[in-house]
Amino acid sequence: MTTALLARLALSPGELVRTEALIRELWSEPTPAAVNTLRSRVSVLRAGPLRTVLHAERAGTD
Repeated sequence: MTTALLARLALSPGELVRTEALIRELWSEPTPAAVNTLRSRVSVLRAGPLRTVLHAERAGTD
C-alpha cells in the first residue's frame, strides 16, 4: 500500500492530491478506516523516503 501511494503521488509532482481521490484510487472497496490508514501511510512516507525530498524543497534546492 505504501509503495502504491508513493507511486500515485509521484504522478502528480507539486500538485495537491485530495484524500478522497487517493482513497478511490488505492482502495477497491474503501472502509471507514481508509482515511486513518492513508494518513498513517503518508506519515511513513514523510518520515522515510520523502524526507529528503521534502527538506530539499523547503530549502529551495533540487
